[in-house]
Amino acid sequence: MASVDIPMRIEDQMRSLRDIERRIRASEFWRAKTDGVEAAVRRLYLTGGTDCGGAHWPSDDSKGEVSSRISVERKKKRKFEVLWARSEERAKSIDWQRLSRADVSALNW
Repeated sequence: MASVDIPMRIEDQMRSLRDIERRIRASEFWRAKTDGVEAAVRRLYLTGGTDCGGAHWPSDDSKGEVSSRISVERKKKRKFEVLWARSEERAKSIDWQRLSRADVSALNW
């Protein structure tokens, strides 16, 4: 099996994400929604805080290309969730947005 060069977040990125996480957890909006706050924190680290809820892909991509990207995003999310269950800190430190399709497929956890 080929080795995967996992892209890691730099210190400034981690500091920023931790600050956002603290603000999410302190938010009045999430006070009574503990499941929601945990989902929001996981989403923050999976997307690196860059997710605005919409696709960032060109609108002229073929249906096959869009399907392929969706498949990769789903695999990435599954790998993230598995690692999060084992080691939240390790899952937080990986720059999931920079993982290539091949890297996502090669991750063995």
